[in-house]
Amino acid sequence: MRILTKRKYQFGYGENKIITAGSYAIEDVPDWVVDDPLFKLAKADGDIEVMEEKPQIQVTEETKPKAATKKKAVDNKE
Repeated sequence: MRILTKRKYQFGYGENKIITAGSYAIEDVPDWVVDDPLFKLAKADGDIEVMEEKPQIQVTEETKPKAATKKKAVDNKE
C-alpha cells in the first residue's frame, strides 16, 4: 500500500515496526498497517492519505515467472 505521510508515525512494535518519514513523503508500507489503531486515527485526522492500495503478493517458487524455453527447429531433410 502506498501512503502520503504528513508526520512521522510508528506502526507496530518490535521487529514488525514501521516508522514513516513524515514531511509529505510518499511511502510503501505493508498491508497490516491498516489494522493498527494509530493508522486509523492518523488517517481520520488527515495526517495520512492512502494513495494506492495493491494487494501484496508473496513470491514463492510457484509464483516466480519461468524462463522462456527456446525450441530448436528440426529439419527432417534426407
